[in-house]
Amino acid sequence: MNEIRSKDEESYNKYFAEDEIGLKIIIHYGLISKTTIHRRTKLIGEDVIIVHKLLKNSVNECNYILLTNNYLKKVKQQNNYYILNWSNLKYNKENYEYLGEIKYGYLTIDSTAYFNFYLNKA
Repeated sequence: MNEIRSKDEESYNKYFAEDEIGLKIIIHYGLISKTTIHRRTKLIGEDVIIVHKLLKNSVNECNYILLTNNYLKKVKQQNNYYILNWSNLKYNKENYEYLGEIKYGYLTIDSTAYFNFYLNKA
């Protein structure tokens, strides 16, 4: 967010400063299928519905990254758990009719300053 502010302060003040607009990033791991409708490829399946439903959640932040437990388990299994500063991760859950309870963690975008991607590892 600070980078956006430094590059275009006028737009930042117009859209972000008063929480007029926010950025939600939903990361999930699951099964999907694809289909073609009117020459366009569409993703379908329960996990696609889960991600769509998670766009409307109870997180009381404007800018955040939401990581479902399915994704967090997969990252842990692959030993890629070092990518984020997990001490900033907050936990929550949602209950959806027909889907049940979906657990997740989230980080505010401001706390992503603690991301550590190890870009120099090759």
